[in-house]
Amino acid sequence: MILTGVTHCAALLSGWAGWKLLDEGVHGSGTQAAETQRPRTGEVRSSDEILAIIAPERPRPKLSPAEWREKRAAYLNGLPELVKTMPVPDDLEAALEEEVKGWKEGDHGPSARLATLMYQWAAKDMPGLLKWLKEGVGPDNARGAAAASHLGDVVQQLAGDKGVDSVLPFFDGGLESETIFATSRTLGESGNLKLLAEFKGKLVPDQWNSMKFFLSSQCPWERRSTIVEFARSENQPEIVANFGRFQKENSSEAAAWILEMLGDESLDAEFRERLSDNNRLNEIALSSAVLPMDQRIALMRKGEAGPADQNLYDELARTDVAKILIHGRDWTYEFRHGNVEAGEVLASIAKELPETNLKAAEAVRVALFQNLAEEDGGRAIKLLEGLTPTRRAEVVLDTARNGFHYVNPEAFLTALRQVPEDDPQYRDARLDAWVRHGPENYERLDEGYVKWVRNLPEGLDRDMALYSLSLASAKSNPSLAQSLRSEVRDEELKRRMSNP
Repeated sequence: MILTGVTHCAALLSGWAGWKLLDEGVHGSGTQAAETQRPRTGEVRSSDEILAIIAPERPRPKLSPAEWREKRAAYLNGLPELVKTMPVPDDLEAALEEEVKGWKEGDHGPSARLATLMYQWAAKDMPGLLKWLKEGVGPDNARGAAAASHLGDVVQQLAGDKGVDSVLPFFDGGLESETIFATSRTLGESGNLKLLAEFKGKLVPDQWNSMKFFLSSQCPWERRSTIVEFARSENQPEIVANFGRFQKENSSEAAAWILEMLGDESLDAEFRERLSDNNRLNEIALSSAVLPMDQRIALMRKGEAGPADQNLYDELARTDVAKILIHGRDWTYEFRHGNVEAGEVLASIAKELPETNLKAAEAVRVALFQNLAEEDGGRAIKLLEGLTPTRRAEVVLDTARNGFHYVNPEAFLTALRQVPEDDPQYRDARLDAWVRHGPENYERLDEGYVKWVRNLPEGLDRDMALYSLSLASAKSNPSLAQSLRSEVRDEELKRRMSNP
């Protein structure tokens, strides 16, 4: 999979910064880099700094995905011959600047001439090229964008032709992180494990660990056998898990592939066991809605088959519904504006998730209610028809307690009123819902929230709102808190206030 835009790069980099590379064992287990490693000369940059050159904000290529793949294939086929035959310009910098200008004005696709000029400059005057590259860092600099798009290919070609030592200055020249990212992407695309092994013998441990993470996160699906071979050579099954985690366009295939691997006795038993223990497998299973639910659950259960717990079906249902609401048609917007009713949304989701709806119908309804209740709890409550009164009340109160952040408090109250306020068995949960939201609403809406609470009709909800608001304002405005407490009429709440 070729990275063609800012979004994908940003996702990878944020994942890298937050996860600290391969998470489980990448710094501890596996073979360490050879003793011939060079001393480190600089610190790895932050993800924001890397993004400045690797994924600067620029127009996406004007090529379709198919056109991009076709053009890149031709570019990769022609590059080795061009670096051998193209005359070296007298002024490489001027030639590169002219090529960058053309790249910027063109389709932003791969340019064999641009890559060859970088190759020639690196071979002739590495310090000069590094200086030129570092001056190109920045979101508005076409030089940085163009160079970043070709850096990995240049490093791989130069290392293959003249040896890894010839490209080591890229890793120490102030562009360490950019070079690791770009080279990992290119090596993953080509599947050149021989060259990758040569890099291992030259890079310091943290550089090598970074390269392993980026390689596993960017390697295309078609190179999955390369990933397995690489993971086995490193004795790090988490490389496989990380590869599967990033296969967003092939998530179901990746889940099935890993599940098959867990049962493949030709693989080392310890390797398979450590793979099954990786917490990324659960994430992969949750993201693979097309895969049969029992296979997804087997993946969550470390490859073990058998009867599934209903809780696991429900967990998958919640995830699947959320994904449809996030990535599919904007049902929340449609429902908010009255264009559709809850039943129509449910019918569409059930059609899209037939097995999920069959094995976890209640969980589908509950998950959809929890997402739509903030828009209109009175209309969304129809989703809970068929549930027992007790279960329906539990769902409503759980939604009221854990949702409704930064929304109109009137929407919260509408949902809460789907449970009669005079039912004593739900009193504590109802009060907890008010207490949870009081501080947030007061901080956000200030006097507007105070006025809203005081204008509520007499009853338990008004008393609970007053009680909650008195707690929220006690430190910042003691006189207001005292005034609010004096308005409470419910006897039990009065006792609470007198015996805090």
